[in-house]
Amino acid sequence: MEDVVDKLIEEMEELRESTDFQQIMDITTETKFDDPGLVLMDEYPYIYVAPVSEDPKSETMGRAGYDVLILNIQIGVVINAADFFDPTVNELPGSRALVNASKLVRRRLRRLMKRSLDGLDGVRHVYVGSTNYVPDLRDNVFVRVAVTSVTVERQYQNED
Repeated sequence: MEDVVDKLIEEMEELRESTDFQQIMDITTETKFDDPGLVLMDEYPYIYVAPVSEDPKSETMGRAGYDVLILNIQIGVVINAADFFDPTVNELPGSRALVNASKLVRRRLRRLMKRSLDGLDGVRHVYVGSTNYVPDLRDNVFVRVAVTSVTVERQYQNED
């Protein structure tokens, strides 16, 4: 799981530094391994890649055997809603920025899906699932989070 999450972090770093993404929101904080929950005010906005679960799909026995695991991962873009507040409009501009940022995240993941995580050993399939837009209150900071689900089917060689 760890190397899959690291690969996704690498991809989110490249996306974060891209001109298209920078036009939507300027993220100066490096992509995080898992969601730390509480961060310093100057760390908003940020991206995280979080391992969620490893589910066995199939197993074979012996030295020549292998296990196939379903790896569930979440990629989140987190903003401090107050940073995007504009009293002259009747919407939260941060939500619009999250929708646009999530579109770029999904596009990047779909490209990566076609390349099977750039040939990472044992990757059989990558599926980009839903994106949920979740409001949250973290230590008196009203945040908005766009969470995209990614599922990776990966085969591991038995080490026994």
